[in-house]
Amino acid sequence: MQSTIGGGTHRTAVTPHTDPPCSRVIRIAPLLFKIVSESFLPNIVRRLLTLVLLLTVWPVAAIGPDSVDLRNGIERFVTRAEAQLTCRGLDWEALQRFYSQRGYLPVWWDMFGRRPVPAAKELLAILEQSPEHGLSVSDYHLHELMALLPSGPGADLAQIDVLLTDAFLAYARHLYSGRNRPQLIDPAWHIEPGSLDAEALLSRVLENGRLEATLAALTPPHPEYRLLQDLLARYRSLAASGGWPVLESGPLLRPGERDLRVAPLRQRLWLEGFPVNWEGDEYLFDPDLEQTLKLFQQLRGIEPDGIVGPATLQALNVTATERI
Repeated sequence: MQSTIGGGTHRTAVTPHTDPPCSRVIRIAPLLFKIVSESFLPNIVRRLLTLVLLLTVWPVAAIGPDSVDLRNGIERFVTRAEAQLTCRGLDWEALQRFYSQRGYLPVWWDMFGRRPVPAAKELLAILEQSPEHGLSVSDYHLHELMALLPSGPGADLAQIDVLLTDAFLAYARHLYSGRNRPQLIDPAWHIEPGSLDAEALLSRVLENGRLEATLAALTPPHPEYRLLQDLLARYRSLAASGGWPVLESGPLLRPGERDLRVAPLRQRLWLEGFPVNWEGDEYLFDPDLEQTLKLFQQLRGIEPDGIVGPATLQALNVTATERI
């Protein structure tokens, strides 16, 4: 473009208007999340990709209010009755107590409310792995956080902060004491779960920065717990691949007999990890299979007689999904 200034002619460069890169990232974020969520990838892959997107978009989108506005927003969110009606399942009493003691300062944002602190991303990654402990990500607001985080400058940073705090408190208690009371599983279990001051624990984490190590220390140290984790992973893998065959009902199946049901019985036991001898007649109920079946019966609390009767058949036909 040409302009006349002081009698002379000068060329002025006109720069086309372009959005800053952060705006473009924020604008396409919902589309990226939609593509990942509706893809045909396995669930665990979709969830991990979603987490990667969150951790990529979040720092760009988090251009928020100043510290006073964020503190006021947190105070309003944890004290107003409307939030307690719309956001059910949060431990509002603990949240009000925890935030009031720290003057409603944010936990998971920097003092200006512009970007998440490293512990926030670390907590999200830990919560994503909660199913490894037999827990559910839905108990820790991951779906709500995934909906809130990509929303850019309009994101409710106060709500995000409170949801993350509640997620930490709940996850810590579940790791330490379990999610359900033992009596709800079996009335005969008279086990009193331990008590954990999760609020004090979070305060210590904020002081020492040892989030992952602190949460890891809450899990049971016994080798049996690791074995249960391995079994859970195995059952999930089996369930995802279709599980084991269902055995047909019929007359009692005894050792020494030849029966078409023997082959699927052997496969059923093998798929769950029991030792099986594949040599010989596949339809013969041989002594090796008898010993394996007795081991199965012992572990299921059934009289180990080596015979496939009604109780044993019912136990064998419990699916991998039901075992989970």
